[in-house]
Amino acid sequence: MNNNIIEIIGILIQKALMTENKEFIHQRIIQELLEKNFDREDIDRALELMFSGLDIIGENIINSEGIYNRVFTSIEKVYLPVEMQGLIWRLNVLNILTHNESETLINRVIQNSSYGYSETSDIWDVLEEVVDDRIKLEIISQKIPEFKEYFRADSNFIN
Repeated sequence: MNNNIIEIIGILIQKALMTENKEFIHQRIIQELLEKNFDREDIDRALELMFSGLDIIGENIINSEGIYNRVFTSIEKVYLPVEMQGLIWRLNVLNILTHNESETLINRVIQNSSYGYSETSDIWDVLEEVVDDRIKLEIISQKIPEFKEYFRADSNFIN
């Protein structure tokens, strides 16, 4: 296992122990890790490893801040590469997508990944199909750097 991933897990555990709020992982912690020059892929992998023991099948939790915390099942983890799990997790943390949009996104991404479509652009394509609000897509593209290149403000949007 990559030493950076182990270090990130250590930081996340330390943050968890230092806070009373059980939902301690937010965008600001990811930003702190990025500012410490950790790769986003390593952060996503560390998060996936931390939560890999939480195989609560079908449990979806909305925390006290209203963020939809989706725990991937063991089967979903098989079909979703770690990078995709991280992107979907960050989408949920943004709290922009509805519960139905999140679940539809996850289901379609899993279906597509079984056919070999497992790139960031593939998630964006599904997002464009699932989300019918251009403003949501623009916010997502601004908040998640991997999606920035896919949003086109001048494109025609039909849904």
